Amino acid sequence: MLDIIIIFRTTITGENGDEVTETKIIAKEYLKGSFTIDLLSTIPLDTIAAAFLPASTAKKFKLFGLLKLIRVIRLNRIIRNMSVA
Repeated sequence: MLDIIIIFRTTITGENGDEVTETKIIAKEYLKGSFTIDLLSTIPLDTIAAAFLPASTAKKFKLFGLLKLIRVIRLNRIIRNMSVA
């Protein structure tokens, strides 16, 4: 969850290549982009499902763990871009 808060406060690169520091613009771009994936990968849906659903149904929620893989791939891309710059 801390990661989501940090991303809302991290600058982005605008369309013209300039650094954008305005919080509203950063938040709007993040909400349009990967916020949903980040939120769903943060919530332990498989644990919640196991507490309230039958075991056979709860197993299907383990697939939401793959959303964490998307975040790792995105982090790898960010690190690669940082090393190029």
